[in-house]
Amino acid sequence: MNEQPTYTLRQLVLYFLKLGYAGFGGPVALVGYMHRDLVEQRKWVSEEEYKEGLALAQLARDHLQHNLEFIWALFTTEFWVLHFADLHLLFLPSLWLC
Repeated sequence: MNEQPTYTLRQLVLYFLKLGYAGFGGPVALVGYMHRDLVEQRKWVSEEEYKEGLALAQLARDHLQHNLEFIWALFTTEFWVLHFADLHLLFLPSLWLC
């Protein structure tokens, strides 16, 4: 993914905050929400990138949605932004709710 992203930092932060706070159903459901939102509706990630990232995420050891976000971050030019979003906007709100 070498082209300019079609999202702003604000949009990205708000999306992951919403997913971390209001996402329900476990890792598989969150991955499904990410596909619906990021591939089908917002088109921030292509279908090919999503499937490749999901395959790699399933091989790694940790929560599936965190792995997918991290691998998606590797595909983008905004690596540090997505890594921050994963740690602070998805992971921490989910801990708070437990």
